[in-house]
Amino acid sequence: AGRQVPHITLGYLDPFVTFEFVALDFVSPDKNRYRYRLEGHDEAWIDAGEFRRATYSHLPPGDYVFEVQAANNDNVWNHQRAAISVRVQPKPWQSNAAYLSYAALLFGACFLAWRRVRSRADQELAKQKQLEQMVEQRTHALEASMRELEHMNRQFAEASVTDSLTGLHNRRYLEQVMRAEVARVERRVVESAHASGAEGSDSSQLMFFMMIDLDGFKRINDTHGHHAGDEALVQVKDILLECCRQSDAVIRWGGDEFMVIGHASGFFGAKVLAERVREGIATHRFKVAAVHYCSMTASVGLAPFPFCEHRVGFSHWEPIAAVADQCAYLAKTNGRNAWVSVSGTLSTQPEDLLEIAAHLPSLVAAGRLVLDGSLARDLLLAGLAA
Repeated sequence: AGRQVPHITLGYLDPFVTFEFVALDFVSPDKNRYRYRLEGHDEAWIDAGEFRRATYSHLPPGDYVFEVQAANNDNVWNHQRAAISVRVQPKPWQSNAAYLSYAALLFGACFLAWRRVRSRADQELAKQKQLEQMVEQRTHALEASMRELEHMNRQFAEASVTDSLTGLHNRRYLEQVMRAEVARVERRVVESAHASGAEGSDSSQLMFFMMIDLDGFKRINDTHGHHAGDEALVQVKDILLECCRQSDAVIRWGGDEFMVIGHASGFFGAKVLAERVREGIATHRFKVAAVHYCSMTASVGLAPFPFCEHRVGFSHWEPIAAVADQCAYLAKTNGRNAWVSVSGTLSTQPEDLLEIAAHLPSLVAAGRLVLDGSLARDLLLAGLAA
């Protein structure tokens, strides 16, 4: 059991190895039989018969043990096997050192590839950051340009609906806002009707159109020049803003005409405002030069919306604004410095709005229109009849 096994080493230049063996039985040596195996290479014993040689070629690198057994002429096999250990050295490029160098080279190649990829990634990241900075700068510049453009557009839009002399809104502004204003009034009237259970039973919510036509403005222009006229118009604007509420829209209608569109709890409140405007202009001393003062009056026309308090949707706002203009003309033809109002009744027809200028006395007499003003009622009618 403690017998030392001989050892041989084969290099990578030794492609063949041959083992020769012999049994020490001299009774009938020609009848001795042999079997062998190379442990680590052969799976089973190889019966060599009487042949006493075993050859192996191109063994893979590794450790082997060559074992031999012999049998005599009585076919009795010996239990003590002859053995020799064999080490086949690998080729230099298959050695552990070679594999370590391969691994080192592979690691180095992978590291270099990773460094290259990382460098490209860093470059791409730097380019991306640079691009993002450029995009951000361009975005900020574009946003600034857009803000400036929006500001300019707002200025242009404001200028398009603003009178350059007085700073008041102009007719174009009225066209922009009237749809929403009309819808709001109609909604309030309908809601009031539903709340009270009968349509039109609450007529406290209305809008009014007030036309202010200045009396004597041409005289100021002709006497003191257009600059003095402009100064007078600015002062009229101040009077109107002082008389009206902040929610009322004061509009430069054109020339020496102004329009006020407001909301009131009733038509009586609008008439009170018309008188306040008339009196404010009539009592004001208009400074038109360093030492010159002038006076003016106003002919004021007034019409409500809805024109007939019980009838929502009776007419669009444009014909009613035209009625206010006709009322201002009526006040002017009846002596000026006055206000005149016209409103509808249950029997008013839409076409009556178009016939006010020609048939106002008959429409009033028939109860289809209601006429009121700061002048005596019979004086107004007499002036119209003439």
